[in-house]
Amino acid sequence: MDFSLDGSKIAFGAKIDNIGGLYVIDTAGQNLKLLEEGAYLPCWSPDGRRIAYLGTAIDTVPGPNQIRSGKFLFTMNADGSGRKRLTFGSGY
Repeated sequence: MDFSLDGSKIAFGAKIDNIGGLYVIDTAGQNLKLLEEGAYLPCWSPDGRRIAYLGTAIDTVPGPNQIRSGKFLFTMNADGSGRKRLTFGSGY
């Protein structure tokens, strides 16, 4: 869980109505929004415009089992748009 720098929003990982993921809500407890399923450990950027978090990605790798998933670091805009993967590698 992390509060935005201005204190107006909270980003958190949770399972709500059987959907686990990264949520944002205002500090008054209103306007709950699921930003990304399967994401967790959010952290607001200092300017409050982006959120860094851990999420799952699926990669194609050499070998007999060519499709594998792993946990990686991502960022997204505070509204859930502009998802960008920051880390890559085996990590499996």
